[in-house]
Amino acid sequence: MKKIKVLVEGVTSIVGGRETYIMTQYECIDTSQFQFDFVYDLSTGEFPERYIEEVNSRGSNVFYLRNRKAWKEFLQTHTDYDFLILNLMGTGSIYYHRELKKYSSFKKIILHSHIARNYPFRGFDRVGHRKELKSLRKRFGSLNIARWACSDIAGKWMFGENSDFEVIKNGIYPEKFAFREDWRKEIRESLGIAESDFLIGNVGRIDFQKNQEYLIDVFAEAKKLVPAAKLIIVGAVQQQKLFTKIKEKIEGYKIEDSIIFTGSRNDIEKFYSAFDVFAFPSKFEGLGIVGIEAQTAGLPCLFSDTIPKELDIRKNECHFLPITPEFVSAWAGAILDIYNNEKIAGMRKSSESADIIRKAGYDVRLETKRVCSLLEKYLKYTN
Repeated sequence: MKKIKVLVEGVTSIVGGRETYIMTQYECIDTSQFQFDFVYDLSTGEFPERYIEEVNSRGSNVFYLRNRKAWKEFLQTHTDYDFLILNLMGTGSIYYHRELKKYSSFKKIILHSHIARNYPFRGFDRVGHRKELKSLRKRFGSLNIARWACSDIAGKWMFGENSDFEVIKNGIYPEKFAFREDWRKEIRESLGIAESDFLIGNVGRIDFQKNQEYLIDVFAEAKKLVPAAKLIIVGAVQQQKLFTKIKEKIEGYKIEDSIIFTGSRNDIEKFYSAFDVFAFPSKFEGLGIVGIEAQTAGLPCLFSDTIPKELDIRKNECHFLPITPEFVSAWAGAILDIYNNEKIAGMRKSSESADIIRKAGYDVRLETKRVCSLLEKYLKYTN
């Protein structure tokens, strides 16, 4: 049987939620029926080394198409792909749409929205959104496309309130992120965190979107209420100037001894067991896969109110708060409430959290089957 060939765009050199989603799904693909290859289309950087071995072992390829000329040549010489999946973090980010329009032979191009910029920034507002949306429709209006989104709000933001799209859930392996006492001990001992310390955790690359600068303000206030509090931020530094500004703010608060930056890690699942609370004040998200991972580990979660409420999977364990300066004290107060709740530690040791995540449809194995069924359906109706 001829394999269904799929070209996937969206993996960058800095591993974040989108990259994790793409590669976790890839692990579940049946390579006897599907050939998934990857395209790296940024002008700088490389496909993450942590994924190369698996990609090679499964017979997949990585193509570096860093400009329009490379895309043109690729599309003219690779005409056997059935689908192109574009994992989008914005509506105007595809510079090679002309080449797709003129040279592509894909049976369908899938636009997968991973973002919902519902937080005003850098002059971006509803007018800006309408302009981006108009640009997207203009670029792809003449192509045979399908619309996917990681959440309802991500679909409506990118494609329009009344548009048709499929919500593809950001699946994980629930058992991988379930709470483990040995992981808690391992991570805390390796970083010098005492069991008596109250550990606030954050996972995400350090950049404008993830809003760790605001988290520092929150932590400084929380430290006054909970002297045993410490903060760990797990993620690569994407914006060096911002990181420098954050470090200066930490020095100004004189809390250097209570904050740890781990950089990029390949064992993030262990950190959730080490945390006591998960804080994620992101300015905008399509969903926020780290929030799913944190809930799977049974963590109480504090999210910004800009994050889709679909992320509230463990009811009554997630709190959504504004990320304005006047709400810093509210975040700190929420941390104090969690610190004083003695029931939480006992609840985390059960397997209930992972079961809840699985039943809510966030098991990557099941969601990958659905993705493959959609591709087969598209192929059936285009042949």
